[in-house]
Amino acid sequence: MIREKCGIEHDGSFGSGRFCCIKCSNSRPCTPEKKAKIRAALSQGCVTRVCANEGCTNTFDTKPSSGKMCCGRKCGAQWRFTNIPYERLVEIGFRSGRALKRKRPSTIFDVSVRTTRKILQRLAIACVNCGWDKTTCDIHHINGHKIPNANRHDNLTYVCPNCHRLIHNKKLDATTLPTFEDIVGEAWRKYYGGCNET
Repeated sequence: MIREKCGIEHDGSFGSGRFCCIKCSNSRPCTPEKKAKIRAALSQGCVTRVCANEGCTNTFDTKPSSGKMCCGRKCGAQWRFTNIPYERLVEIGFRSGRALKRKRPSTIFDVSVRTTRKILQRLAIACVNCGWDKTTCDIHHINGHKIPNANRHDNLTYVCPNCHRLIHNKKLDATTLPTFEDIVGEAWRKYYGGCNET
């Protein structure tokens, strides 16, 4: 047989016999008609969907039978961790390491100490008692650590190291101070990059 690309004679044992080797078959030119045929075959039976992730308005093409709900991996991870319980993700074996660890934190204590420090620096809030703001202050548990759900934001307050010592020495009443919920609310989440939440 004559080689299609170079015109060299060959025995036709490779593939369909049109080419002599893989290098020749990969280097063949793709005509516009061939490209149009491939494009039509790929788009056949596709549906256009809107990304299911909250806040994303991108559209994407997919097969009707596919379970694809989001436009990309990032949106897909955010959607899963917002809509599927953590226990269910473990049960179905979704173990993508970093992504599984990034479940939605309920309080600022659900993230690492280093991340908490970064969030507090970005918030740039001052001591609720004296207004000191030279560096990050301390988070104080108003009713202690031994109550159920002690890390809830309505049990936390934000005070400087000096006021924190006054509270522990019973010279300042922490129950009269504004709570972390009053000061920050859910605004801390926009400074937490773990879930890219706004």
